[in-house]
Amino acid sequence: MLQAVTKCPHCSNEGTFDFYAVPYVEHVKFTNLPGGKQVEVVRIRGIASCCKCREPTLIEAEIFRNEWEVFKNYIDKREVYRIQQFRITRKFPEPKEPYSHPSIPEKIRKLFSDVQKLLKTAETPALVVGACRSVLDAATKELGAREGNLYERIEELYKQHIITEPVKEWAHILRRYGNKAIHEIEASYEDAEELVEFTKLFLIITFELPARINEKKRSG
Repeated sequence: MLQAVTKCPHCSNEGTFDFYAVPYVEHVKFTNLPGGKQVEVVRIRGIASCCKCREPTLIEAEIFRNEWEVFKNYIDKREVYRIQQFRITRKFPEPKEPYSHPSIPEKIRKLFSDVQKLLKTAETPALVVGACRSVLDAATKELGAREGNLYERIEELYKQHIITEPVKEWAHILRRYGNKAIHEIEASYEDAEELVEFTKLFLIITFELPARINEKKRSG
């Protein structure tokens, strides 16, 4: 088995990838090592799967020809060979960075970044949903709502015309699902995925869009 270590574009895990096909190899250049020895560099494109999420990734990399000649024989074997002199030049799909915007308060921005990374692992949807509720809870406070509980703060933001009625209704859905996830430790991946998208939309509407509008006014 042929292995390499890199960051997964699907689940963001930094770990081992197992190659199960390397259909493309081409000459890139000759280069001199310290001491003057000349070696050939080749470019490979292989299909590998993440050890954590098992999703496939196309990996393009450059490697010395002499090491390629050794490790190509391990693709179909049970014995493990981990590539050392290996420079990854491209991955497909390309890693997607979590949504973020400087207008969002730092503690909320960091928490939501972690939530998005956690969603990619597909392991703990209840934790993701509960964390989305925490993001919403913190956001309502940053937006100036001063009433007691989350339900009251959502209603206060609506009365102050900071959020629209559809956004208010979705916020209450997130609140209810978040309560269930926290107290009953229960949520599906589909729920988590949908509520992460709503949380992102909530942050865009309440922080990013007003900041962009103010910036336009200043520059206009």
